[in-house]
Amino acid sequence: MDRRSTVGLIAIVVIVAVAMFAGCVEEEKAATSINTPPEVTPIDIYASDETTTLLIKTTLSDYGIRDVTAQVADGRENGGTKSLILGYRSTALTENEIAAEMGFIIGVYLGAVEGGWDIDELSVVVGDINGNAAGIWYCTKDWTNDYRNGKMSMGEVLIKVISSMTPF
Repeated sequence: MDRRSTVGLIAIVVIVAVAMFAGCVEEEKAATSINTPPEVTPIDIYASDETTTLLIKTTLSDYGIRDVTAQVADGRENGGTKSLILGYRSTALTENEIAAEMGFIIGVYLGAVEGGWDIDELSVVVGDINGNAAGIWYCTKDWTNDYRNGKMSMGEVLIKVISSMTPF
């Protein structure tokens, strides 16, 4: 199942859950008009940077990415970009494990972009198992926009991201 289908499925599950809860709360109203479903307002989980960064940190931590920090730096007011600055401690021991970590992080970031989060780029600082800075990597505004507009697949973005890795 591709990322877009997964995001859509999650949105449907959330809407159905909210509808079910709303139906329980308004039991008396439902008894008088059984054929009329309650009105449900969709929840926009990507409406605020605070909510989205918390969601990203939680998702990455649940996956096993350690010591995740996330902060949004909005330079648009001065003609710059709005960036997610992410830090984490890598436990990867092989190149394949590093690529898997990067792929998962990019997948979570692009999932939030696809979900409607208003962000331009991602900058990541990677720490090693001892807590020392080990390297940086990023996803540029152009790559993010190309993904958002269907000009690049997630795999194509990941290839560019992996090539951006700069060890210290």
